[in-house]
Amino acid sequence: MRDPVHVGFELFTKDHTGVLASIAGFTAVALEHARYVTWLEGENLRLNEVINVEHGMIGESLRMREVYQFIGRAGPTDRPVLITGETGTGKDLAARAIHQNSP
Repeated sequence: MRDPVHVGFELFTKDHTGVLASIAGFTAVALEHARYVTWLEGENLRLNEVINVEHGMIGESLRMREVYQFIGRAGPTDRPVLITGETGTGKDLAARAIHQNSP
């Protein structure tokens, strides 16, 4: 026999305990990944609440709510819309949202 170790009424060799240790290691990694996936899913839900998913824009300030209301009013009409603003303010996002809501 190879260095037997008594556990309860069973007899395990060092090879057996090595295999069990390996399985325990793999299981620990799998559990850690499962916990991380659960955390990521929760974080995804939380962040989606922050983003206005309907328009793909971020922000809940009074001014952004006014922008969302404007998009909701302008989208369903046949009238042209001129969007002005500084570079990097999201005019393209507003235009895309209006277009997606148009007839």
